[in-house]
Amino acid sequence: MSADWSEAKTAIARLVAPLGIWMAAGWASYPYAMDFIVSRTGDEVDIGEIRSFSIAAAAACVTASVIAGAYWAMTKGKDAHPSPAQKRCPFCDEENPPAAETCALCDRPLAR
Repeated sequence: MSADWSEAKTAIARLVAPLGIWMAAGWASYPYAMDFIVSRTGDEVDIGEIRSFSIAAAAACVTASVIAGAYWAMTKGKDAHPSPAQKRCPFCDEENPPAAETCALCDRPLAR
């Protein structure tokens, strides 16, 4: 895994964490908005079905937000680039000792 991809995942997690909470709030309020609209228009709508879907969507948004927030918190202070004393595998992104000729994880040759 390259450093650019690692940085991109961290940036996406940083964006998704608060956005997921914002979306969950929207889904939580959706049944109330639909109830208001239906009461004004006189249409027949199964509000129970809308509430069930809304609860599931809000739970999914909160779950995604928590996972993204945890990932961002875990990677927040880490340097995306290896220390000069380590060799990074170009195939699996594993850090290896400077004297290593093959990766300890995937056993592929390391760049010299």
